[in-house]
This record gives sequence, structure tokens and C-alpha cells, in this order.
Amino acid sequence: MSPTWISLALTSTAIAALVNTLDSHFLSRRLPGLRSYLLIIGLFTMIAAIVMLFLFPFPHDTGLRIYGLAFISAMLRVGAMSTLLYAMKKEDISRIMPLASTAPIFVAIMAAVFLGESLKYTQWLAIAVVVSGAILISFKRDEDGSARFHASSFFLLIGSSVLFAASDVFNKYTMDFISYWNSASLSFLFTSVAFIVMCLRRDVLRQIVGMARPWHTSAGVALNEVAAMFSLVLGFWAIQNGPVSLASTIFNSKPLFVFVYAVLLSRFMPGFLLEFRTDRRGMVIKIIATLMIVGGIALIFLV
Repeated sequence: MSPTWISLALTSTAIAALVNTLDSHFLSRRLPGLRSYLLIIGLFTMIAAIVMLFLFPFPHDTGLRIYGLAFISAMLRVGAMSTLLYAMKKEDISRIMPLASTAPIFVAIMAAVFLGESLKYTQWLAIAVVVSGAILISFKRDEDGSARFHASSFFLLIGSSVLFAASDVFNKYTMDFISYWNSASLSFLFTSVAFIVMCLRRDVLRQIVGMARPWHTSAGVALNEVAAMFSLVLGFWAIQNGPVSLASTIFNSKPLFVFVYAVLLSRFMPGFLLEFRTDRRGMVIKIIATLMIVGGIALIFLV
């Protein structure tokens, strides 16, 4: 298996995990609501998308069908992102990752049905191992010592995974005709328009203006969005050069990176996130899950 797209996918995942960790901080600590966050993201992303459209022109023979499919992919991603961010507003990020990490299962099924991708048994095993590890590392131990899912947003998060999966499959198809830069530009443009249409309201603007240090917070959100866009471009690049089902599997090793970031932040910046606590048994579970994720990704490298 070519190491290039795998390295791209891993880098994209590490950055995306950091972005999601900062998303959780902004939503839980800095911003008054989800719409104010999405509006700031939408305005910044639109500016970046317009610049990218000029820097990376489309092939002259790009038809309306490709633009339409790119639009559908972007709208699916908007729905998935909005659902995931809504869940982050309600719960700690470590609690929502289990169900959010099921996307590779749906991607593998959709890619096999619609794109004709064929995976070896060992590659299906790698998907199962990485997804299982991602779910295991996201378990939350309760005060009574039991470990269970905090899945109050079960259907929302499963729906988010399905939407992300469908978006990745549409992207894989369109990138047979356009570059990953083109695909990313359209995704950013359509996403920004959707966020602005949904969130540009007087009450939302008043919330932003009424924040403590609004310009400082908005600048932080914008910088986080730069990282998110860079992560997405790398992810599209990986999808264009490798099997979308396996790329999606690597993307969903994200809980491992979130766990590492949460440990570091709880140690050096306590209070930055909503909460992060784990006992010795919980740490053992997370170490086992880490080995599963690393082993699954190594299996993708080897087959």
C-alpha cells in the first residue's frame, strides 16, 4: 500500500483532532451559541474559498453534473458538521467520539456499492480493528466504576457518521474529474454559504458583539478554521490518491489524537475543556485501544 496517501490521511487526522478539541473549547467556554460559532466560521471560510477559486481554476470541460455532485457532497458535510458541533455543545468531546467514529463502516459499504471498491479480508479486518479501538478509547467510566457510552445523542451522531460517509464517497467520485484543490474550494464555498444563510440573524450578531473580547475570540476561531481547512485539503488529497474506505478508516482514528490532546491539556491547561478524568483501569482500556488503532493502521500500511 502506498505510504503517501496514508501519511496525508494521518496528518489530516492529527490536525482535525486538534481542531475538534479547540471546537469543544470555543463552544463550551467562549461562545454563547452554536450559530454564532458557525457564522464566524462561515464568513471566514467564504473569503478563503473565493481566493482559492481564483488560485486553482477548474478544468475547462468540467460539467454541471460535477458541480452538482460537489454541491451535494458539501451539503452532506454541512449537515454532518452541524450535527457534530451541536453534540459538542451538549457533551464533552470524549463522550461523543464513539458513535462519531463509526463512519468508516458506512464509507466501506457505500464505496463497495457505488464506487466498486474491493477490499481484501485483511483490509476489512483493519477497518474493524480501528473502529473498535476508536470506540473503546472513547468509553467514559462512571463514578460507580462502570464503563458505558454516554449516547444521549445516539441518532444524531449516527446520522452525522452516515452524512460524513456519503460526503466522502461523493468526493471520491468527483475527484476523478477535478483536483482535490478544486473539490476543497467548492466544499468551502458551499459550506460557507450554508452557514451564513442559517446563522446570519440579528440576535446572533448581537451575541457575537456582546461576547467578552469578541475580536480576540473571533480571531481564535478564524485561526482554528485555517487549521480545519488545511486538514480538509490534506484529507481530500488522501481520498484522491487512495481507497476512500481505508482513508476514512484512518480519519476515524481521531479519538486517539483527541485523547492525547486532552491528556496534555488537562495536565498543562486545566479547565481548558469541560472535563477530563480517568482512573488506572480507564487508562489501561485506553492504552489497549491505542494499540488497536495503531495496529489497524499498521495493517493498512502492510496490505
